[in-house]
Amino acid sequence: MAYLSSINTSTGQSPNKMVFGREITLPLQACIGLPPGSGTNEKPFPDDYVSDLRANLEHIHDVARKVLAKKVVYRKRHYDLL
Repeated sequence: MAYLSSINTSTGQSPNKMVFGREITLPLQACIGLPPGSGTNEKPFPDDYVSDLRANLEHIHDVARKVLAKKVVYRKRHYDLL
């Protein structure tokens, strides 16, 4: 659980966010719960959920690709110095 919630240095995203499109709920967060008024009682339609999830995953993966491209240049430069 700790690995899935930690930010990866190469991608800048947590593994859970890269796979599921959201951060993992940690045990302490489950015990404490949400602050009053922060949740909505409205349930989204399944089609809306799927399209929102797909857009969110595409955005997360685009950000990870950009971070990886920068890391490749950085690591190559430092490797060549050795």
